[in-house]
Amino acid sequence: MNESIPRRAVVTGASSGIGYALSLWLARRGAIVYAIARRVDRLNTLRDEARNVGGVIEPVPLDVGEPDPLRARIRALDAEDGGLDLVVANAGVGGHTDAKSFPWEKFERIARVNILGAAATLTAACFHVTVVTGLPEGSTVIDKPWQNSFVIGLVPPDSIDAKPQCNGNVAKVETEQSFLNGLVAGITQQIYTPIHVRITCATGPRR
Repeated sequence: MNESIPRRAVVTGASSGIGYALSLWLARRGAIVYAIARRVDRLNTLRDEARNVGGVIEPVPLDVGEPDPLRARIRALDAEDGGLDLVVANAGVGGHTDAKSFPWEKFERIARVNILGAAATLTAACFHVTVVTGLPEGSTVIDKPWQNSFVIGLVPPDSIDAKPQCNGNVAKVETEQSFLNGLVAGITQQIYTPIHVRITCATGPRR
């Protein structure tokens, strides 16, 4: 496969238009594409079209306007087989109305898909690294969702002293940089580059 093509990709709004064409384009070039949309019949047509040219598209019938199941599914996909390489928040809806009689129901749907749905899609997948020490995991967790990381690649990140809470023994360290973390870093020109750090204490020393 071409190195510039992602190995595993998610595309929302894949049942028509740009999402449909992009999903097919990626699949033709060797990517495994998880196509998200509400219309199951269109997703199945997309899958079959990709199959006819040797591509792989996995239909994922979901409503982007329902953020919780959407996030759960994308996070599950990101946890499998080495993670996702590309996430495209393409889904969007609109409507024709006049300013004097803009119904709340229509606006709510537009906001849920175009704003909440896009944010849910992009924040569900993130850069993450997990280090396991081999010690049994305990119940004590140190959670730092906005821990400062490297500043402009030069100033080292703040350290976390886990000794007082973990008694010097750590079972697992997880780091994530979500879409929101990256957005803050971009806005601050990397002066503040937050990263989510989660430390799980061990139940006892290494044997």
